Amino acid sequence: MQPALRQAALGIALVAGMALAALPASGEQGAAEQSLTLDEARDVAQGAVLAGQPALARAIAMRLVEVDPNDARAWLILSASATAMGDTAEGRRAGSRAWIAAGRKPEGLPPALRYDIARHTAHAAWQDGRLLAAQMWLRRATDEAPDEAEYERTVADFREVRRQNPTRLAFSLSISPSNNLNGGSSSAWLTIDDWFYVGPQSGASLALSGVRTVMQARLDHALPADANGQTVLGLRAFGAYHDLSSEAQALAPGLSGKFLNVTLVEGTVMRQTRWPGSDWPVSVTLGLGHVWEAGESAGPSVRLEAETPLRIRENSWIKTSALSEWNRRPDGNLTSLGLALEGQWTLPQGTLSWVAAYRNGDAPDVNRQYSALSGEISYEPPRPIGDVRLRGSIIAGIKDYPSYLLGPFGVTDGREDETLGLALDIMPVKFGVMGYVPRLTLNAQATDSNISRFETRQIGVSLGIESQF
Repeated sequence: MQPALRQAALGIALVAGMALAALPASGEQGAAEQSLTLDEARDVAQGAVLAGQPALARAIAMRLVEVDPNDARAWLILSASATAMGDTAEGRRAGSRAWIAAGRKPEGLPPALRYDIARHTAHAAWQDGRLLAAQMWLRRATDEAPDEAEYERTVADFREVRRQNPTRLAFSLSISPSNNLNGGSSSAWLTIDDWFYVGPQSGASLALSGVRTVMQARLDHALPADANGQTVLGLRAFGAYHDLSSEAQALAPGLSGKFLNVTLVEGTVMRQTRWPGSDWPVSVTLGLGHVWEAGESAGPSVRLEAETPLRIRENSWIKTSALSEWNRRPDGNLTSLGLALEGQWTLPQGTLSWVAAYRNGDAPDVNRQYSALSGEISYEPPRPIGDVRLRGSIIAGIKDYPSYLLGPFGVTDGREDETLGLALDIMPVKFGVMGYVPRLTLNAQATDSNISRFETRQIGVSLGIESQF
């Protein structure tokens, strides 16, 4: 130890001895009158941590929390000193106690205390190998960051811990009022090619209003990498649930929202590797799941997907993917094939994202045999406007059914739908909690078809959450 540091440590130890002697025992009367001595003891304990004397700091901090179990600063010192001594479990527990105590007594505490507590507890969790807990504490720290520089530092630390973590957990939730939950017709009459009258439409054929709630959760765990790549095991759950409005129930008395519900649970195995004889990455995913529709089993499903980048640059990327899905249903197996091309450019003027996709579906029922082309372009300004991030999107698509039946009668030239939609995402970044911000989406979509049953107009609002990092 350097002479100056040794002298400082000896001074700290001497003052600490006097401070410990002055501290009342646990439960002793008069603790409130010793507030100056308690403050001095905290300062000494904090100095001991900074001087590399965690054992001394821990001893003082333990006496302090005996005197006042809600002493947030003392619990923080105990967390930092215990972690420095290798007792990361105590470091995490003390950090949690400090966080609770700081929440109970915010008045009179240093402004950045809760920020320091969250970061120290994240460090203890990281040292203890609990990386998901470390990520949670770093998210808490972003709410308490005293300035922009500390916020960016904490976000960078979060991303580094996430990179190290073999386990990832993600979830999303959106609640969407809509004037057309079921993709029902905007016309009360069923016509073909705008001139051939078939008859009136009613019930589930018409647009039904209500609220859609969509929940998604995903858990991934990466196995240790080998010379050829890495394998990731995953579990995914998706649910779309519907509540019809009173007006919709009046239009379709025999229908309830549950008849529109869809649930999927899927286990996945993804292999991240390289093309043979190359360093270029490719990933292949196998998913095995089960589908429920309207509360009833719709059979098992199998998904095979491959993805590879075509271009990787500092400010842009392009990737392509191929997808094959199979669903064994009680009314006949469904299969589909898909190809997609997706890209993004980040420029000083903002971020431009796009995707183009082709999909082909096949089934014993001719009304489920189709091919579809779709595309989407999104733009996000480089900076928030005020305290709000904006992202606008344009969606377009064509879906063609070579053959189509209305009851026992075939439709000449089949069915063709053309869709155009607009969406605006509004994210007020200052109203976030732990890095999650609310996302309000305004959307409008129109579909024109040669069969009026599938001519739809949809206007909706979706409220969800989105992570900023």
